Amino acid sequence: CLHDGSEYSGSYIPTMSFEELKEWHIPRIRLLVESSADMIAVETIPSKVEAMAAVAVLKEHFPDVPAYVSFSCRDDNHTCSGEPIFDAVCAVAGQHKNVIAVGVNCCDPKNVPSLMKKAKEALKTIKSDALLMAYPNSGEEWSHETGWHGLKSTANGDHCLEWHKQGARLIGGCCRVGPTQIAAFERSLRSKGIMLE
Repeated sequence: CLHDGSEYSGSYIPTMSFEELKEWHIPRIRLLVESSADMIAVETIPSKVEAMAAVAVLKEHFPDVPAYVSFSCRDDNHTCSGEPIFDAVCAVAGQHKNVIAVGVNCCDPKNVPSLMKKAKEALKTIKSDALLMAYPNSGEEWSHETGWHGLKSTANGDHCLEWHKQGARLIGGCCRVGPTQIAAFERSLRSKGIMLE
């Protein structure tokens, strides 16, 4: 962790080999596995390549540990590093049998429907039965220098219904999405008789 905001942009990816990315993830994943975590969250990943490296670590070193992978995305089609979300989902969902869910987090809620649609197409293309997940942030933008800024999203229960319609079966919130919004998501889904995984 460089503590410079690059974890959101993936700007470090071109400076690291696939093996270096794996080596970086091994001790972190090992610590989680040794703590008896029920599942490993490979989350807020800005790049397809980094996600592939983390999943390779799971497959090679911890093959029986379930995990999910979620990508941070800069718009309604791309990871923060710029790869199409379709390609990123294809790259990890079929790589290891214990990747039980894939999706997006720490992204603008307005981009989730399109991202879910593309991720669902990817899973169908590779014939994966992984669940889709979406847990966006508040919609504000993060700056390493100034913190959160911009307009806060008005993501509400209606939004999560659209995410569900596009395939999301694990729904929640990331940065600056609190219990009030999560409760609104749940009420909206339950009002339509939808029970999530």
